[in-house]
Amino acid sequence: MAEQFLRGFAISLEKLYALVGSKRPAILRRALAAEEIVEELDELLSEWGEQLTVRQSLEEIVAGALDRGHAYEYRRMLELLAELVGRALEPVEVTLPGRGWQELGAALGGLGLRRLARLWSKDNLPFPWRRASSTSAVAWPIATVVRAGDLAPLLEELRAFDPKQLVGASLPARLGGAEASADLLSLLAGVTSWLRACSRGAGKDLLLLLDGQQ
Repeated sequence: MAEQFLRGFAISLEKLYALVGSKRPAILRRALAAEEIVEELDELLSEWGEQLTVRQSLEEIVAGALDRGHAYEYRRMLELLAELVGRALEPVEVTLPGRGWQELGAALGGLGLRRLARLWSKDNLPFPWRRASSTSAVAWPIATVVRAGDLAPLLEELRAFDPKQLVGASLPARLGGAEASADLLSLLAGVTSWLRACSRGAGKDLLLLLDGQQ
């Protein structure tokens, strides 16, 4: 069965960018120590016929020897590097059955979750570059950063949400329509938990990674 999933990381965006061109071998060693994730990512990169391995991708980032043709490989490194400059948040991931959850923005806005709707599936992290470029665009997975200063109002919006609003709500047919309500509630609960956790850590930004089958 097709599925997508969302993960949340409490990070410092400044510390994440400080890894680029740092030329610190310790970063490479620490990232590669997550052997299970490294193995999974290497298999994924090989399956999609990408040019680099995990080690090679990390070496280019740490050396600052960036190639826009390797933007996808660099995006995949976020899962590893986010752990170096922050931590994965509980729940470890929110599972979203089916496909098309990246199209949820309009439905969220219709439910009154306007702040979340504006952020949803907004690919606003062009890492390892500071600015987005058409030559380094990555379609998937989607990386969204919620800056520390935006956490509180977004959390307030989610806390005020009444699940009863889902009764008769129009959800994308691709998600299963009304049958996706329970999955949406699980998603909102996960994001609320991550926002709360990040809010307790001064100066922490929230990184959301939406992955799985498109």
